[in-house]
Amino acid sequence: MKDTGNFLEPTTELRLPGIAASPGVVTGQLVIFSHEEVRIPATPIGEEQLDGEMRRLEVALLKTREQIQKIKEQLSKSLGEGQTEIFEAHLLVAADSTIAVAVRRQLQLRKVCVEHVYQHVIHTYAQSMKEMEDPYLRERAADILDVGRRVVHNLLGRKLADLYALDTPSIILAHDLAPSDTAMLNRQMALGFATEVGSTTSHTAIMARSLNIPAVVGLHHILDRCESGAPVILDGYAGILIIHPSPQTRYEYGQIGKRRHAVEQSLDALRETPATTKDGRRLVLSANVELPEDLPLIAASGAEGIGLYRTEFLFLNRVQ
Repeated sequence: MKDTGNFLEPTTELRLPGIAASPGVVTGQLVIFSHEEVRIPATPIGEEQLDGEMRRLEVALLKTREQIQKIKEQLSKSLGEGQTEIFEAHLLVAADSTIAVAVRRQLQLRKVCVEHVYQHVIHTYAQSMKEMEDPYLRERAADILDVGRRVVHNLLGRKLADLYALDTPSIILAHDLAPSDTAMLNRQMALGFATEVGSTTSHTAIMARSLNIPAVVGLHHILDRCESGAPVILDGYAGILIIHPSPQTRYEYGQIGKRRHAVEQSLDALRETPATTKDGRRLVLSANVELPEDLPLIAASGAEGIGLYRTEFLFLNRVQ
């Protein structure tokens, strides 16, 4: 966690527009979360140390896979197996032999410590993903960096900063949140989150929707304009983060909340009502599905089938 200092007057309202990633409106205090990038010097090693360095990497990769598997199992207990597809992709990254081969080749050529080499290789792979035309594939760079960050910390014998240390209900602001961060949020304390980067197709946004945590992403370059402890409203419907909301804004959102609650109650009453036009024509209301875990929502919403199934999400989660 970090505090960027008090840059705002307590009475100044600041509205920051972003992308609505997960619906919901929450009010609370802001907590700024930061993963500090580990800067690793290129420490020279001798020829006789190459095999030992690779063994260190193998141990770190094994530990990383164990940690990811543990996160996956903990999440499956609370949300079910269908919500853990993201971590299958992370396990594949941690077991990718192509990355290990690239690291060994760089070790032999450069003869510097494996931490530096591995970090360089991971960043190279992530950059190649960021340059792809497909926006969904571009978002997968964050998953590669998430796994790589965990491996580097294991090589260094360090613990990753975590978000389950929150002791008060808070709204989290970060440059980015890794899917593992989102999955392990203390949902009693994490009311919602906002990030400077990301899109509706990022794994972090998908995790937020699965966990029913309001989220706004794509809030570019705002960390230096905010401070931990500031009162905020996070609007996951409109994609807005409001810092130091005025009394009038608080009142308006209170009224909006009441109206939304009334609408939800009226829709609940209509869930089992047949979709029929005034002239008696029967319609079939179907749902759009992106991931297998969306299926239980079909019955809950009263939909009678699947109108559109976006199979690319299922495919991409399996082949990464």
